[in-house]
Amino acid sequence: MNDAAENGLIIGVLLTIIFIPVYVAVRNARLQKKKRINDELTNVQATHQLFFSVTDHLDSFALALDQDKKMIAQIPFNPTEAVLINLKEISNCWLQEKKQGKAVQLLQLQLRNKDGHTVNQIVFYKQYVDNEQNLKQTQKIAAQWETLIKRLI
Repeated sequence: MNDAAENGLIIGVLLTIIFIPVYVAVRNARLQKKKRINDELTNVQATHQLFFSVTDHLDSFALALDQDKKMIAQIPFNPTEAVLINLKEISNCWLQEKKQGKAVQLLQLQLRNKDGHTVNQIVFYKQYVDNEQNLKQTQKIAAQWETLIKRLI
């Protein structure tokens, strides 16, 4: 074999040895995260006798909605408790986007009660925390949730 073919073969073997385990590890981590979120959704449904008809998985959390009971479950991907939001207490909501120049720093849904007090916020995007490549899709999802909540309140 000539030197170029040997070098190519060695590089190919090294890349295979390095990239396959990394790919498998990343894929397994994603599957475990998705399983944990689905288990938590099932647990919240059973504990609070809810039925989630709408669910969305975002960069740092999952949102689920029970339209009949007007409850939202916000389940973070890090291992903390789910947050339940009772929409019966909400009278107004709107999407707030904070920018610095052209860069979006924060995208959140403000939920206010009839007295005008903010009772909860659903942060869909936070700069340097969430994936900026998913921002356009996140903005669409946030707008859909705003519309959905406004129909229910």
